[in-house]
Amino acid sequence: VQAGEVVEVSLDGDGVEFGLGEHACPGQAIAVLIVDAMIGALEVLGCNVDIDAMTIGADGRATTLPLNS
Repeated sequence: VQAGEVVEVSLDGDGVEFGLGEHACPGQAIAVLIVDAMIGALEVLGCNVDIDAMTIGADGRATTLPLNS
């Protein structure tokens, strides 16, 4: 990825829910760690997640992860 290049990662795909109780996703902990690591890597590169510019879907989940530097 080159400086200034836009990278789009969909956070709003079908089947991206973790579920609850006995129907909880067994990969939830790993998925959360991956996103945390992605955000950490972006911060190391000097980018920050612009929380105020995030788009939130009807289910309360973020559908965009806007960055600023």
